[in-house]
Amino acid sequence: EERKALYFTIYVEPDGSFRIDDVPPGTYELIIYVHDKLGGSLDNVIIQGTREVIVPPGTMPTDGPIDLGDILLVKR
Repeated sequence: EERKALYFTIYVEPDGSFRIDDVPPGTYELIIYVHDKLGGSLDNVIIQGTREVIVPPGTMPTDGPIDLGDILLVKR
């Protein structure tokens, strides 16, 4: 089965916390890239992290946040 990429807007708070609104139930791979400048490409990623995220059925749209715990970011 061909997988389709879905993209969601991420809102980052000054303390480093973030939210992604209205994500349908399912299993996702959250990929975080930090670039050394705005508008960066994958060639200038300086930090990255990944985490599998499971949004359980029945959690949309306003059942509240899902705690992802800590996400390890690795310097490249």
